[in-house]
Amino acid sequence: MQRGHEVLHSGRRLFRERLPLLTRRWGLACVGLCLVATKAWGETVGSHPGVKKLVEEAHARFAEWDRAAQLTLYLVIVIGSLGVLTSVIQALKHKWVKAILILCGAAVGILTVVQTAAFQGDHRAYKRLVNRARQPLRDIDFFASAEVATPAEREQMVDHIKKALIELDQLENKFLADPPPTGDANQAGLLSLLVSEAHAAAPPRPAWLTTPPSSDERHFYFVGVSTSDSLETAKADAWGNAIERASQALALQLPSSRFDTPALARYLAESAEKVESFVESDKGTGLYTYSVLGVLNKRSFERDAILFAVRENVTLPQEVTQAATSLRPQEAATYFQRREDRYVDLLSSSRAAVSADVYRLFEEGRQERRAGKAEPAVRILEEVVAKAPDFFMAWYNLGLAYEALKKPKEAAEAYQKAIALEPQQKPRDASVYNTYGWLLYRQDQYMEAEKLFRQALSLDPEHPLAKKNLKATSQLMNAAPH
Repeated sequence: MQRGHEVLHSGRRLFRERLPLLTRRWGLACVGLCLVATKAWGETVGSHPGVKKLVEEAHARFAEWDRAAQLTLYLVIVIGSLGVLTSVIQALKHKWVKAILILCGAAVGILTVVQTAAFQGDHRAYKRLVNRARQPLRDIDFFASAEVATPAEREQMVDHIKKALIELDQLENKFLADPPPTGDANQAGLLSLLVSEAHAAAPPRPAWLTTPPSSDERHFYFVGVSTSDSLETAKADAWGNAIERASQALALQLPSSRFDTPALARYLAESAEKVESFVESDKGTGLYTYSVLGVLNKRSFERDAILFAVRENVTLPQEVTQAATSLRPQEAATYFQRREDRYVDLLSSSRAAVSADVYRLFEEGRQERRAGKAEPAVRILEEVVAKAPDFFMAWYNLGLAYEALKKPKEAAEAYQKAIALEPQQKPRDASVYNTYGWLLYRQDQYMEAEKLFRQALSLDPEHPLAKKNLKATSQLMNAAPH
């Protein structure tokens, strides 16, 4: 009996002595597991094959510019040295001097032709390009190698990489001094800004207002227009309108898939650059009409498709990437111009139906949404619909803003409010049905989506996005097992 008590006492003492050691070991094991889990989750954006390819291409471009800076400097030194040699030996009377002079002259001529034909600038221009490209290249490396632990962090890293890549493109375009051809309207657009604000006679309207430059293998052009009693508001909203038109035209030609096609189209369109602008003022109404011509370089489409896939953590089908590089968005230009005219009429009737303060607040929220600032847009538009619950365009824009924030439930509620108000609108608007239908399509609610697409086409039989989406929905429903 006593022996049993001794064994029990000894076991208890051993347990008390070993407990701290066991606790430490378990603690260290837990910390190790946490570190492993964090490392597994904290991946880098640059580990994605597509982003890795973009980073490598950026470094290859930089290395090419750096080599060009060195080679052009060497050519200058060699050509200068040959010139000095020619000057020195001209005074000599030896028979071989003439042959040397001929050889030096030929060498200078050949090297000069090589320098002019093979390089876009001299060594100073290349050196400036290299120096200015260092910082965006550092940014690309930094954000590609930074670990991300949440979807929001991944989006931020990708957006920073895209911004730096666009900066490299802009530096190269400026260096090449190869702006896209736009006719003779550049000076007219600048004069319009100066003359209209001085209330003098307006210059002739540029040709691109009625017929945008034809898109080619490298460029895609589009026009945005906005009218407001504030020049600054019209200017900002015109660019938002241009991006919206471009994204709609792109979405029309991208193949339908389970990912958010309009979001990809918008992401592609946001890489656009402004080419020129034109503003007109109506002294009778006090309104400004601001127009802007934008251009997208198609070379950026494949890059942005890759970044979009990483940003949204989706896999883009190969046909989508291929379609992005062969788009011809101008085919939809006529339809979108007619649609824009209807929106001008809708906005005019809305302006008359609400107070000036409410409409001004709505314009502010709509402008924020078009600028990609969804959070302030939601905050402002919520205030608008609280003050004017029958404001159709405010509900529609609120739904679009909620979608941009990836809040489908709130977006659906806003769209439903807008659809309830739509029949009273003059003119009627088919797009709200198509937009809500597309939201339901991405949530696999095909029957409800099909009804909305058909409703859109009953109001506007030529609505290209509704036709495309209805076809995609019908194909999925027919392919599904019954």
